[in-house]
Amino acid sequence: MPGRTERPVGWPAPDHVREAPDPELQMRQTNSS
Repeated sequence: MPGRTERPVGWPAPDHVREAPDPELQMRQTNSS
């Protein structure tokens, strides 16, 4: 599938990234709220 490895900025992340989001990023977003 095109755009899986070399995707322009703004494209949706690959499936494995969507299924396994960064726990640190989630914690940062939660703390920011």
